[in-house]
Amino acid sequence: STESTQKNIGMKDIELIYNLCPSLPEQKAISLFLDKKTGLIDKKLEILKERKKLILELEKSVINQIVTKGLQSFDLDMNGEKIDFNNDKELNKADFDSYMNECGYKDSGVEWIGYICNGWKISRLKDDVKLFHGYSFKEEDMGYSNDYLIKITQIQRNKIDLSKALTIKKSNQFKKYRVVINDLLIALSGATSGKTGIYNLKENSFLNQRVAKIESKKYSIKYLNYFFSLSSLTKQMYIESNITAQPNFTNKILDIYNINISKLEQNKIVSYLDKKTSQFKSQVSNIDKEIELLEEFRKTTINEVVTGKIKVVK
Repeated sequence: STESTQKNIGMKDIELIYNLCPSLPEQKAISLFLDKKTGLIDKKLEILKERKKLILELEKSVINQIVTKGLQSFDLDMNGEKIDFNNDKELNKADFDSYMNECGYKDSGVEWIGYICNGWKISRLKDDVKLFHGYSFKEEDMGYSNDYLIKITQIQRNKIDLSKALTIKKSNQFKKYRVVINDLLIALSGATSGKTGIYNLKENSFLNQRVAKIESKKYSIKYLNYFFSLSSLTKQMYIESNITAQPNFTNKILDIYNINISKLEQNKIVSYLDKKTSQFKSQVSNIDKEIELLEEFRKTTINEVVTGKIKVVK
């Protein structure tokens, strides 16, 4: 295209393009070959993407079970079977409570949490957790520097990504909002409200408006990161904030009930989940590499067949 700003392809551009002109039988042979070849590749891609989806769902399920039910939740019950947390046998309330008690669990009294270990307690997040909100940076605060601005888009899957972050000038004015290593950040608005990430970077960075730092003396940051990743918790945050349209979390999310456990139990849970999620991430990474190679192979195959580098007819 010859456009200087927005690129558009016009008829004059199309007229300048050269075209390959194989015979009609060759065109049909090429089409049949590519339909078959790309069909097999697409089927393989579909299987890989479905496998990736299942692994991510399993990861969420494991995190949810360990955080809300503890490490012993994978133990067997008195009948040598997996503990029936969902009451699949449809026992009445009294009988199910008795069954769960024999398995070492009690009803938390909080619907979204369900049954918890007998030694655990329930409290509200606001009793032990605080939110430190970011600053509403203005356009005049922006400028080229090595001081980054953390907006909602910088909070990725359990981490902070500064690759597309804006930078600010005169950062000394905003020391109060500086982020340091191991700070846990949470998005408070937008389609990804509730997502969290731990800051593990050396760069100087600062909290923007609608991003908050989660602070707690009672809970470890890694444990809270797993806790806030629970999909059931995110739903509860929407309910507490009375959200019907655009998500916009406030400090009211701290009214949500939390599982109150010791630092020792937190550390055990974090240690287990770090190893387990690392395995899941490795599996997902390998699948992503396979997908990338197959997609590249698909493009290359089409290109080489269409341009005649691979002959499909004698």
